[in-house]
Amino acid sequence: MSLIVRVLGTGTESDVRQLGAGQRFIIGRGPEAEIRINDPRISRRHCQLEVIEGCLLVRDLDSRNGTWWNGDRLARPIFARPGDQIGVGDAHILVEREPEPAPSKDDTAILRTKIREAKLPLPDVPGYEILGRYGEGETGHVYRAKPAGGGKHRALKLLPKGASDRARDRFMRAANALGRLDHPNVVRIVDVCDEPSLTYYAMELLNGTTLKEKVSKEPLGTREVLAIGVQIARALKIAHREEIVHRDLAPQHIMVIPGGVAKVVGFSFVKDASAKGSELTPLDEMVGELSFVSPEQAQNPSDVDHRSDLYSLGATLFHAVTGLPPFTGGTLLVLRKVLIEPAPRARALIPDVSPALDDIIAKLLEKAPDDRFQTAEELERALEKALLAACRPPSSEMPVANRGGRKSADADWLTSTDTSLPLAPTGAAFAGGFSGHELLEVVQFLEFHEKSGRLVVRSEAAAGEVHFRDGAIVAASSSEADGEIAAWNLIQAPRGAFEFHGIEDGGPKPEGGLSLKPSSLALELMRQRDDAGRD
Repeated sequence: MSLIVRVLGTGTESDVRQLGAGQRFIIGRGPEAEIRINDPRISRRHCQLEVIEGCLLVRDLDSRNGTWWNGDRLARPIFARPGDQIGVGDAHILVEREPEPAPSKDDTAILRTKIREAKLPLPDVPGYEILGRYGEGETGHVYRAKPAGGGKHRALKLLPKGASDRARDRFMRAANALGRLDHPNVVRIVDVCDEPSLTYYAMELLNGTTLKEKVSKEPLGTREVLAIGVQIARALKIAHREEIVHRDLAPQHIMVIPGGVAKVVGFSFVKDASAKGSELTPLDEMVGELSFVSPEQAQNPSDVDHRSDLYSLGATLFHAVTGLPPFTGGTLLVLRKVLIEPAPRARALIPDVSPALDDIIAKLLEKAPDDRFQTAEELERALEKALLAACRPPSSEMPVANRGGRKSADADWLTSTDTSLPLAPTGAAFAGGFSGHELLEVVQFLEFHEKSGRLVVRSEAAAGEVHFRDGAIVAASSSEADGEIAAWNLIQAPRGAFEFHGIEDGGPKPEGGLSLKPSSLALELMRQRDDAGRD
């Protein structure tokens, strides 16, 4: 589908251009501009427009007076969509979509078929009241259902009648794999029926939006992408321990529910090493969305390991932070790019992506599996570190590490690759703000690295300290409570600020009567947020 760019204003007579995918041009008043506008407020090379995936990528080329998008001055490249208006000097650039052609007889027949399908009677499933269609899975229809005995609504996935034996085996393989994955970042299966006349499995009904839907409005910021990425890495860690490879991880298969919990869904094409029976994926079958599959999966989907999922997560994070998959174009072009071309850097499209996230995505998108992160746990730790660094206040607001004094040993993990990362004004090893999951990542990071010291938390809901000894919580106090209750109240604070004051080598470690694992508290809190986000 082409875009129409209509230029109105000083020095041009309603210049209209029809642009196809991949086309780009420069607007300015210099000789190299494809659209020249005679306006002294416009630079010689003012801005560049490029059509990518039905959107118009707009870049300001360091113009003197700036490029404007819907009344706001561009601070970074953006994707303009039909209906948007770009301002350049006194000129206005209107973005329009090429009119849709009249439907053909074949298109009309397809539409009528869809209408008939929509009016089909709902299936009869013993034990459930089917309330309506919920979605369309790759291997079956999904319905919203209410258990006959009451309780929360379910997403009921039914195998179509007349399905082949291979389709049935694949359907049940997904159900069996989900049954082994009990984690708040994986959609939960609650019921399975495998009868000759009726085959289905029931899952928790998620009240949220897919990552694809979220990104369609606008790309996400670094912190939100990192928070989602950490959770999905944990889900993959659990799956890979069970020898399950998802093989279809993409933005449409990540659900974000209220409370910020991210969940992996869409297990229709799992590769399960523990499953009995023959391989269900022939060599010539494409499994997964091509823009998000690894090079080795594009070549042979049956011969992949867990590192293929890590590539797909990298492509998904790239999409989340830029608004586009790493490779775009027609099927054959994307296939060629996936197999041969190096992946672009996210910062090349969105300069304000953090360098740490950009490096993580680049490593995940390496062509050779041996050049990527080797485990989901290794990736989880890298994402945690990047998220904690992203929580810090701007360096202009506080002194930088090791300025004018000895650096705390507990700052080493944070400053090993960036010596400009800040200390808190009080001399803490690290500090920052949180809103959502970041504080959970802080306490789990302290546990994983067996840190000793005190975590100071300030928020509207609670304020106090949590004391750590070799990564375990040994004491906690707040204005309202002490001990385990105080630790729980502080860790579940929804937003606020934190500081961690580490212990110098050889210094006395905190004493206390508790011995709590931060990861256990964080997991329980995640489960509570998970329960609150379901119908």
